[in-house]
Amino acid sequence: ALALLTVSPASAGLQDFTLQNRTGYEIYYVYVSPKRSNQWGNDVLGESQTLPTGYDVEIYVNGYADNVCAFDIKAVDEDEDVYITTANLCTQTNVEININHLQQ
Repeated sequence: ALALLTVSPASAGLQDFTLQNRTGYEIYYVYVSPKRSNQWGNDVLGESQTLPTGYDVEIYVNGYADNVCAFDIKAVDEDEDVYITTANLCTQTNVEININHLQQ
């Protein structure tokens, strides 16, 4: 835990954030992409990790210029339900996914 508190600015990305799962369901996949991008990229949770409801996870966003701030965040739960929200990751350090983000 100490390493997380002492991360140097060179290794901490401006767009990194804490994702909070408040859906009531376990999240199996999380995708992050710049707003209006037509590609989601890879699952940022990784192959073997899930995010139980009520838990948080650090998400590291790499490869974007500091002026790229608006991102879409997509989560897929245990029932394959999809949740999408948008966040300004240059200013937001915590992003909550909840039932209001459920896509119909």
